[in-house]
Amino acid sequence: MTSHPSSIALSGGKDSVATLIDAADRWNVKAAITVVHEFTDKTCLENARRAAEHVGVDHEVVKLRLREWFARALKEGHPICTKCGRSVLTAACLRARELGYATVLTGHELRGKFGRRTTHPYPPGITVVRYPALRRWTWEDIRDIVSGLSWFNPEYTCPIRPYGVHRFIEEVGYNPLTGRACTIMLEGVATPKEALAYLRETETPEKDPERVLEILGLEEKAAFPNGIPDGPRDEDEIVRDLTYRLLMYARQALKSLVHGTLNRVERRERFAQLYFVMSEYGKIDDRLENIDIEAFVRLATGDGKEAERLLHDVKKLMRSILAEYGRTIPGARP
Repeated sequence: MTSHPSSIALSGGKDSVATLIDAADRWNVKAAITVVHEFTDKTCLENARRAAEHVGVDHEVVKLRLREWFARALKEGHPICTKCGRSVLTAACLRARELGYATVLTGHELRGKFGRRTTHPYPPGITVVRYPALRRWTWEDIRDIVSGLSWFNPEYTCPIRPYGVHRFIEEVGYNPLTGRACTIMLEGVATPKEALAYLRETETPEKDPERVLEILGLEEKAAFPNGIPDGPRDEDEIVRDLTYRLLMYARQALKSLVHGTLNRVERRERFAQLYFVMSEYGKIDDRLENIDIEAFVRLATGDGKEAERLLHDVKKLMRSILAEYGRTIPGARP
């Protein structure tokens, strides 16, 4: 158990609730901070209240006003989730500092691409700990924890996220959460099928958009200039997005190996991850048959002679996928 008291950013979703349940004693958690805004789901807020009560910690609620930013982002097709997440975490950290806590735990399950650190400074004097990533949890581990809580209600959703994703796709051409979906595979958090299901979910709006329009104070044409979306894109488009992003990460790793910027441990970790994920993902997208996936094993164990050849094949496949988009997308320079 950590001797110094800590706090937690508690949204009330399954990740943060599982974190509180597991970390309460291990990290001497004394306060749970829930940040709410105009689209906060009431079920999540109740989950957070019950979770804090369950483990016996103080529950703080911090209110944010994000409506105007959400409205502008939706109209212009900018990513909504990134801005919202940063605003919420910043508000939680600032409140934790006011309460005298130097550590804020979060329910983020990702370390980041290929093993970035699980702890990092946020505002001055605060250390943020991505607890599920620190514990190396998968989504199944998190489900196992919350499934034993009779009071936990999983029936909640963010009503604006799928509309924001849809507008971004209309403006740019791909799901902005594709990078996260790819990383959860590479981190071993979720299987390729779970990652694809996650992307489909983020592209599936609620049947009734009136609540979103009412909160934003927008007319339908302003929020949805091309019409209200009624579901996710075709499966092959979602698969294409994830395939391209996975190849981007493979290219990144191969270039690092070619330029000699990876040490032995990094090389083994990155190429072992790529081999496993590409082997599994190849069952979903047969375009990966054009890549010698077994070469990633040889690269992980020290045979670097094939790196240039494999890099060439990866870039070639990326160019063929780019041709399917019919537009330029961010990072599209293989």
